[in-house]
Amino acid sequence: SVQGSITFKGRELTTLGERQLRQVRGRQIAAVFQDPFNALNPTKSVGAQIAAQAAHCLGLSRAQAKARALELLDLMRLTHAKARFNQLPLQLSGGERQRCALALALAGKPELLLADEITTALDVTVQAHLLTLLQQLCHELDLTVILVSHNLALPARIADRIGVMYAGRLIEVGTAQELYENPLHPYTRALYQALPERVQRGRDLFTLPGMMPPADFPGDPFALRDPEALRIDFAKRPPYFAVSAEHAAASWKLSPEICGSKYPIREKL
Repeated sequence: SVQGSITFKGRELTTLGERQLRQVRGRQIAAVFQDPFNALNPTKSVGAQIAAQAAHCLGLSRAQAKARALELLDLMRLTHAKARFNQLPLQLSGGERQRCALALALAGKPELLLADEITTALDVTVQAHLLTLLQQLCHELDLTVILVSHNLALPARIADRIGVMYAGRLIEVGTAQELYENPLHPYTRALYQALPERVQRGRDLFTLPGMMPPADFPGDPFALRDPEALRIDFAKRPPYFAVSAEHAAASWKLSPEICGSKYPIREKL
């Protein structure tokens, strides 16, 4: 069975009822995903969809909701925002659709935005523009963004902190500079080794042998693929060892018994 906790501003969300969750979704926490077609109704104009979301979340009148939608389309740096209001999703480019999906997510003035692989299907130039937009929105709207990406270079460009996940668990957190200059967990180091720019021309990309661990694996989930794994890695899950105020990793190799360090243990990252 899947277990866990989701806490937002000191409030446990997994125990809330449906009515209480409706006050959170869109109003406090919103999400935008890789494929904007999953968020946008292909039979309705993008402006009407954004206005409907604004009216639902903020209790606006029809005129107020339309004004809110136009404001958001303009905020997304879309050219001819007023003309976009009446267009269907199919009439827009991939980058424009993603910006409209982002506007839809922000219609209810959320404090936290989950952006899950939102640049994956876009070309490099559009990716760069969208990341710049996200960075600007964080400052203009006092917005917190959790950007999920398989591409190490993207969060490194805009993120204040980066978290590396393996097998569903955060295994290292730090600033982009800390993770790049001093990766602590062996999986983080493996990710950097696999970057194309670190491989000599004509040589194969770095790969990891082995498989993901079973859900009930008791130790470090990366132990089965780590050629330098310790015996304790297979028996006990490591805590988070903090090497600085912003940088911590879940690795027994950082424990006092192994490396003689005095790194404090953190319960959470």
